[in-house]
Amino acid sequence: MDGFGFDVIPDDLHTAASGIDDAVGQIGAAIVREIGGGTDYGHDGLHGALTEFLSATHGHLDGCQREAGMAGAALRMNSGTYTGTDGRQAGVFGGR
Repeated sequence: MDGFGFDVIPDDLHTAASGIDDAVGQIGAAIVREIGGGTDYGHDGLHGALTEFLSATHGHLDGCQREAGMAGAALRMNSGTYTGTDGRQAGVFGGR
């Protein structure tokens, strides 16, 4: 516990970051690919609409993956900051 009333467990921050990585990895594993010729679906309009939808979805997935990656990196960085701060404070007070 630090002087500000926060109880931070660095391992929990790492666990949260790993959970984000796993969730984003599952999203990334969703295969979004261009749909074959319009005749595959019996209608060129349907083919165009599905292709447009998948293209837009792919862009949103990329953004989600980038933001989630930044969140995971921030959690890991914060974990390291808390660990480093605790180690320095323990050294000052003779604990390590």
